Amino acid sequence: MNYAAGFDADQADTEDHTGPDRLGIHILWEALLALAFAGALFLLYRGESVLATSEGRDSAITALVPLLLLGTAMAASFRVGAVNLAAGGIAVLAAATFSANTDRGLAVALLAAVGLALACGLVLAILVVVLQAPGWLASAGVAAVAWLWAFEHVNLAQLSPDPFASLPVSTAWIWLIAVAALSIFGGVVGALNGWRNRFGACRDTPVNAHDVKTKSVTAAALTGSAVLSGMAGVWVVWTASDGAAVMTGLDPLLVGVFPIAAVLLGGTSVLGRRGGILGTVLASLLLMTLLLLHQTREWDFDPLWTLLAAVGVGIVVTRLVEAFGTPAEPSVKSSNSDMTTFDMGAGMVPTQPTVGYDAADIDPYRRPDFDGHH
Repeated sequence: MNYAAGFDADQADTEDHTGPDRLGIHILWEALLALAFAGALFLLYRGESVLATSEGRDSAITALVPLLLLGTAMAASFRVGAVNLAAGGIAVLAAATFSANTDRGLAVALLAAVGLALACGLVLAILVVVLQAPGWLASAGVAAVAWLWAFEHVNLAQLSPDPFASLPVSTAWIWLIAVAALSIFGGVVGALNGWRNRFGACRDTPVNAHDVKTKSVTAAALTGSAVLSGMAGVWVVWTASDGAAVMTGLDPLLVGVFPIAAVLLGGTSVLGRRGGILGTVLASLLLMTLLLLHQTREWDFDPLWTLLAAVGVGIVVTRLVEAFGTPAEPSVKSSNSDMTTFDMGAGMVPTQPTVGYDAADIDPYRRPDFDGHH
């Protein structure tokens, strides 16, 4: 019986997630993000910004809610090591579905939009968990289909919540607090060692993980990510006062790049498992403030460069998180210094004990204590 193969398989499932992570790197980085956000907000208030009036603040918060929802959705997929690049495309599909069914009643419109997002999540889960496709590749395919269909069949400028009245933007701060609480709750759950171990097992999905629990966690994360993305699309349409607001809120570059930039900059590892608690919220607030600064100061470069720079910084942060957040390897000390080691590659065959013998002997394994007649 080959014990080595069984040992290697078990070791692969538990590798790199057998102990508690170090959260110090996340706490330090989130403190730096909070300082950067405070500085950017101070610069924004010094000039003539949209935040100077209550209407401007409500509009900024209304625009931030779906972006934070998409960031939370992206963070859920990051934790299991299966990046959901289709979040923006799913949001557009859900927005179009919601707008097309408003004449059938609010409940039907919501169920249709969320149901379509759920179906997209199930497709993603099947591609990743069952067919064992990499998360980024499967979601990129779903995103391509979603955007292609949207470009051929959807006119974003015509999407509206009619005949329902738009959600009042004056209450947007309540929804922002609710979404931020959801993101923070996910960070707290992800900080628990039990869940981090499960997310750590998902890092090897679909190559090395074969247990049902690991596959279930991956499928649930991808499905939940898709549903949150669909809710973001519904929010954009339901709060829009005109088609221009919908086109801005569902801009492909904005909804495609912003969530990735927010999650990476927030300190969630693109490899899976590791992430902080407030990182996604703080990074989203910082990026939104920088975009408003760009609009207020009329900087002469495209705001997309800000998001791409955040992605670059986030990649460096991922490497720091992986380097300084990795749990320390437990040191195993033998209780008996004379006990010999086992060669696992040789099939659990113990090596011979080291016993002194005369160099002239032709038998190096002769035991002088047993072979007294020699």
